[in-house]
Amino acid sequence: MKLNSIIIIILALAAILNCSNQDNPRTVVKQFVASVLADDSTAVESLVDWDSMIKARLEEMSPEDSTKALRYYREQFLSSLLGDGEKRQYYRNSQIVIGKGEIENGRADVELSFIDRQTGVQNYTKVVLRRMQDSWKIVHYY
Repeated sequence: MKLNSIIIIILALAAILNCSNQDNPRTVVKQFVASVLADDSTAVESLVDWDSMIKARLEEMSPEDSTKALRYYREQFLSSLLGDGEKRQYYRNSQIVIGKGEIENGRADVELSFIDRQTGVQNYTKVVLRRMQDSWKIVHYY
């Protein structure tokens, strides 16, 4: 009976630790990379705040033009991450290293490196996430 209690306590602690890890910007970046590699459009869509990501890249424009541009750039960006898209192929041809993250005032920066499997050349970037309601969303990556 005592062994069963210990096992239940260990399982409960593991579940608590696992849940707290889901609320981690680095975990979101890992999920994003895994979703791109798996060609999982639903998961990719759910991890990105598209409005914030694309609007930050657009100059001032009329609301009508902004809506059209937002839709266009979202489709372009998403298609590059899925299927035979250029960014997805880059991910597939790289060893990917997800580094540490820094969190400050509802914003997180997570280091992300791509190491070309053929040449060994490393490209370093950062993914920017913002705390939105009860989860972290990607709002920019360089």
